[in-house]
Amino acid sequence: MVGINNQIPERSYFQEYNLQITFRERWLDKRLAYKDRYLTRSDLPHFLTVTWVKDNIWIPDTFFPDLVYRWDTDDEPVRKKGEVGQDLPNFKLTSISTNDNCTSHTTTGSYGCLRMELLLTREFSYYIIQLYGPTAMIVVVSWVSFWIDMHSTAGRVALGVTTLLTMTTLQTSINAKLPPVNYVKLVDYWLGACQAFVFGALLEYAFVSYKDSCLQQLPSASPVKKSRKRRPKTDLIEEIETFQPPCTCHLLQPELRQTRSLIPDWLRKYFIKPTYWPARIDFYARWIAPSGFLLFNLIYWTVCYTIKKIE
Repeated sequence: MVGINNQIPERSYFQEYNLQITFRERWLDKRLAYKDRYLTRSDLPHFLTVTWVKDNIWIPDTFFPDLVYRWDTDDEPVRKKGEVGQDLPNFKLTSISTNDNCTSHTTTGSYGCLRMELLLTREFSYYIIQLYGPTAMIVVVSWVSFWIDMHSTAGRVALGVTTLLTMTTLQTSINAKLPPVNYVKLVDYWLGACQAFVFGALLEYAFVSYKDSCLQQLPSASPVKKSRKRRPKTDLIEEIETFQPPCTCHLLQPELRQTRSLIPDWLRKYFIKPTYWPARIDFYARWIAPSGFLLFNLIYWTVCYTIKKIE
């Protein structure tokens, strides 16, 4: 019988897991069976005294040749204390399985063994707080630059560089806690995608700034035309609404006028596609980046769920 008394927190970087185990064994020696004799302490033979038994009775070692080990299936072969498996921050002990089909055959003989397997599952809440939550928040913060004016160079560059450096630092600290392996893990795909989204937000502003500089240097464009190009279509819509016949707007589209009045003008301009080409890039990025990240999350978590079901 094997008893698990205590466990020491794992060091996942070194792939080590320590246990304090008590191993108990018992054997049957029929030579010491006296069914037909009811002996009292006074008439015990000399070979059953404590001194003689200690010196002459065979006490087997844990290992000796030509021994076949078997788990006792009638009783619970592995017992653990109630608190064992609950003091690990990253893992949870879900089950314990036994197997005795691990006999090794070598040139010196056959050696039996007993195998015990501990099934550990990762605590998902720990990784949500320590890994997925912070990285997803950094990606969302990088999207704020899409809503900042394109001419606020200092603010947008500072935001992009800060989120990129924060993401790099967080990725390095996470990888330092994981064991080194020679294959790509699922968490590597997540960290790589988050890094790509943050870096893409910085590249987007670089492209917007470059296109704006190119349009500013065009000789055919006058300052008046440039200022008109940068204006969104809000003024045009307001002018159209001003010259519409009041009776038509009131009678034919009462619900549309009521909906427009509920949306403030400062908020409405963010949802109207601008005519100026660099500003239009920011407009598209506000919707493409979140949609792409949501699509990646859908694929990523679907794959994780599928792999968990297969295992």
